[in-house]
Amino acid sequence: MDITLRRLLLVAALGLTACPTISPRPEPTITFLGTDLGIVTSGEGPRGPVQGTVRLTWQTRLADRIEIYANGERLDFDEADCEIAVEGSTCVMDGTLALEPMEDTVYELRALAGGGDCTLDPDLGTPRFKEECAIATTDVRVVPPATATLSAEPAVVTAGETATVTY
Repeated sequence: MDITLRRLLLVAALGLTACPTISPRPEPTITFLGTDLGIVTSGEGPRGPVQGTVRLTWQTRLADRIEIYANGERLDFDEADCEIAVEGSTCVMDGTLALEPMEDTVYELRALAGGGDCTLDPDLGTPRFKEECAIATTDVRVVPPATATLSAEPAVVTAGETATVTY
């Protein structure tokens, strides 16, 4: 047997290759996504409009950027809109946004890495390329302001008369 052929067989048997191995980039992860309130009030109250505010907070690891969606619509925000939770951190890693939902809202955070996108598998609802993105969701319920009505019959009474009060 030829020496070159023996070397090739030895290399194949040992599983050695001449090509360097490339380690894949670690996947981005979302370690926390939540809101300070699960229910907020929004709408027309007895004394005018009422608008509740919810604080959406997240933590990610190994992400280059994030995207946030509210009921499927991408939110437009930048670093200046974001409260940074940890000194020296960034909005991508640890952030909070103050939001004012007008209706029941599902917030979706996408943590992306490596310039990829976060295309979802339509059958599974999960990212097609896990090495490029992670997804987490949380929701907020919106309720109308509490109202109360009060009436008396008769509407005007003098001392000693009776009236029926309904509320």
